[in-house]
Amino acid sequence: MVWGDGFEIETVLNCRVARAGLTVREVPSHELNRIHGGSNLRAIADGLRVLRTIWTEWRRPVAGQAQVEEFAAHQRPTRAWQQEADDPDDTASAA
Repeated sequence: MVWGDGFEIETVLNCRVARAGLTVREVPSHELNRIHGGSNLRAIADGLRVLRTIWTEWRRPVAGQAQVEEFAAHQRPTRAWQQEADDPDDTASAA
């Protein structure tokens, strides 16, 4: 199964955030009333998919610190200031 083809992606994100001990904050949003059409929610079928996702995430092994550091080492900084802050050689030559 590919995660993210339905309601599962929200469940995966919430499970992993909770497991990582991160803080979640609520952000207010305003939803407009539907102009036409109905909900695509199938309460029982979608609920079972979410429960299966929670079960799968619960059984998933927790990444060790070494795995997290290895993953982080392969990530590229997304902004120039992050790269400058992360490059110790750059700060030594600037001083």
